Amino acid sequence: MKRLLIAIMILAMVFSMAGCSSAAAPANWEVGSYDLPTYGGIIDATYRYVEGAFEGTYDSSSSEDNELTGKMLYYVDDDPPACRFRLFEYGSSEVKIFSPDHATLHLKIKGKEYTVGLSDGLSFYSTLYGTTERENYILDDERETVWLEFMSALENGETISCYIVVSDKAEDHFGDGGGDGTKYKFKLNGSGFAEQLALIEQ
Repeated sequence: MKRLLIAIMILAMVFSMAGCSSAAAPANWEVGSYDLPTYGGIIDATYRYVEGAFEGTYDSSSSEDNELTGKMLYYVDDDPPACRFRLFEYGSSEVKIFSPDHATLHLKIKGKEYTVGLSDGLSFYSTLYGTTERENYILDDERETVWLEFMSALENGETISCYIVVSDKAEDHFGDGGGDGTKYKFKLNGSGFAEQLALIEQ
């Protein structure tokens, strides 16, 4: 009987510790802001954002499964709303897009796949209003539809599989993103996004 009681107490302690560690798990997202000064140094505007960082890998023409840190920033004050992606090869070397390269964002949300073009700054705008040629370079899906599905998934705490293809060849942006382009792969975990967004919108 004593052994049974001891076993029950040990199990209770294990479950209690598991619950505490789960509650203390760090959030995927945090809020931030930056000031945009005028030429005279006066603050012209303050831009607020929700930022998340996620580990992934990237494949180039010369190597595969290289270390990648992918960041997504949702700018609350942008008009139209936008998300900007920042990609860091080996966690420190930021990817920049230069002509004639183009970038496309490939998403998998609830089993459905979407593709949209990104701007020079790897930005995903909610509408094609005021877009550049790069954003229109590859556009397999309606921008507004993809944006709504994307934001809904994040706010519901879902996980979105993503990859970004950077290449100057159109054929590299279709299908599974194979070819000579560089493919940056990561997953956005929406857990905590809605809570951080609510804080910044108060």
